[in-house]
Amino acid sequence: GSNNIGSNGEIWENNFKNEEYIHDLFASFSKNFSNITTGLTVGTQLNDRKTKNIFARGSDMTIPGLYNLNNTTNKYTDNEISRRKLAGIFASLDLGFKNFVYLNLAGRNDWASTFGPESDGSFFYPSASVAVVPSELFQSNIFPYLKLKASYAQAGREPDPYSSATYYGNPTFTDGFTDGISFPFNGVNGFSINNTLGNIALRPELNTTFELGVEGRIFKELISYDFTYYDSKSSDLLISRPIAGSTGFGAITSNTGEMTNKGIELELGLHLFKSKPFNWDIDFNYAKNKNEVTKLANGVDQLSLESAFTGIGSYAIVGQPIGAFFGSKWKRNADGALIIGSSGLPQKQDLEGYIGNPYPEWLGGIRNTFSWKGLSLTGLLDLRQGQSLWGGTIGRLNRLGVTKQTEARDKVYVIEGVKTDGTPNDIPISANSYF
Repeated sequence: GSNNIGSNGEIWENNFKNEEYIHDLFASFSKNFSNITTGLTVGTQLNDRKTKNIFARGSDMTIPGLYNLNNTTNKYTDNEISRRKLAGIFASLDLGFKNFVYLNLAGRNDWASTFGPESDGSFFYPSASVAVVPSELFQSNIFPYLKLKASYAQAGREPDPYSSATYYGNPTFTDGFTDGISFPFNGVNGFSINNTLGNIALRPELNTTFELGVEGRIFKELISYDFTYYDSKSSDLLISRPIAGSTGFGAITSNTGEMTNKGIELELGLHLFKSKPFNWDIDFNYAKNKNEVTKLANGVDQLSLESAFTGIGSYAIVGQPIGAFFGSKWKRNADGALIIGSSGLPQKQDLEGYIGNPYPEWLGGIRNTFSWKGLSLTGLLDLRQGQSLWGGTIGRLNRLGVTKQTEARDKVYVIEGVKTDGTPNDIPISANSYF
């Protein structure tokens, strides 16, 4: 695509290529013994992922409107290649008794290429689930189907490629809005050591989840429901955390801390009208999750995950959801009103603090489906409640004066709030100061 930010225009071209090869080999066995059913599956899997990214930029176009890199005076290229290999073996055993009780036991062991030399690259994670169907013991029009279920499962995650070593690369110095300065520079190429220190002792991130649930149908299957409660704990989180600048690096990827997810999921179906040839179904879904960072490195209660821009960032903070907004906060009085300084602008608090949760309090949806003689009409309402958003793009566009909101260049603004003496603010400021 093109981006006219050079003096005579600029061209960007970016090519992404993702390759993934999956090789599965498995065998299944089954055998029934009177009222007992059994099934066994064993197998192996090989996974090979490759990504390639080629970027080219040319500026100062000779012929306006001819978007070809050969039509540019200054050229810049960048090439990134990544590869990850994973091998696994797995087994799953299924047992059933009289269509009443079902049991599944499973386990998997993986070996990944992204671990360092101090690790054998191996990690094992098991799972177990049980389900009981009481409705098999009795016949009822009110409760034609009822199922109780519980499960325990672990899942492992390997580090990202090249996290275990420290590499050299072409450095780039930029402000996030312009091309910045990068190598080659003035015809001279250059390399610098990566700002993130490799870690040869990385361990797999492990997630352990326990679930309880019930599903069924009632009143001659006019109503269906599926309810699940889950409690999940992630340990040895793979996070790039800041380290002291005296080390010569800015961050290191390490197994840092723990977090939990607890919540519920509910699905409810109403089959309001069932006849030939017309049917009307309404499906409701609701999900609520509470995420919390419960532990970080020893002596650390918060760390930056992504610095973003000045004044705000995404953080892991003990007692808060991961990725919480953390940054500068305004001073407010006891009633929550902004405290305005002598300049007419709000005053900042002395210390940065927690600003908001980027995740919704709950999610929901309502789907209506009308069917008639093989034709279906569906309408979906998607709900998302209670979520903090940071509008970095609109803030930047306002500051550059390119939004409709900033058209009145000579307008005078008075920010709603109180002055330091407690009286309502009446100090006018220019549009330039306001935005």
